[in-house]
Amino acid sequence: MFESSEDEDEEKEPILPKNDPAFKIMEADMLDRKKKRQRDFKEATALKEHGNDLLKKGLYKTAIKCYSDAMELRKDILALYS
Repeated sequence: MFESSEDEDEEKEPILPKNDPAFKIMEADMLDRKKKRQRDFKEATALKEHGNDLLKKGLYKTAIKCYSDAMELRKDILALYS
């Protein structure tokens, strides 16, 4: 039966490519995607709020357009579906 020592596992550093250009490109892409998701979330939230204001004024078609535009940006905001 194999038993690993926890001390050995904790001492090892994670295996990461230090100067690999492909890794740096992938890291930059991940950061760009994160920034885009944050920007899209802010814009989608603003569109939702604008749609809520239009809905209160009785401008239903324009409100639906705002909600639809917000859903195009971020499909994971559940409040947009109600």
